[in-house]
Amino acid sequence: MQMEACSTQCLASNNFFVSDIAWLACRVLLKMGQQFDQKNIRRRVYDALNVLMAMNIISKEKKEIRWIGLPTNTAQECQGLEVHTQLFNACHCGVSA
Repeated sequence: MQMEACSTQCLASNNFFVSDIAWLACRVLLKMGQQFDQKNIRRRVYDALNVLMAMNIISKEKKEIRWIGLPTNTAQECQGLEVHTQLFNACHCGVSA
């Protein structure tokens, strides 16, 4: 599958990306034996892309989607939570940090 190319190149065509994600979702639903409407799944993929664009995680210019990345503060928050969890475990569970 070509999804790996998208993550390494940080660029994908809009139609390719939506089609690929919708195909994966349909495949999962088929394996689960659930009924689905392919147009509805494509619509939800576009909804998710719009959310990612609003969060400035991706950008879309013409027919191309470009990965911008997670906001720096989100990555910093994750690291802070990991440190906090390690310290909490060390203090309350007797586990060394």
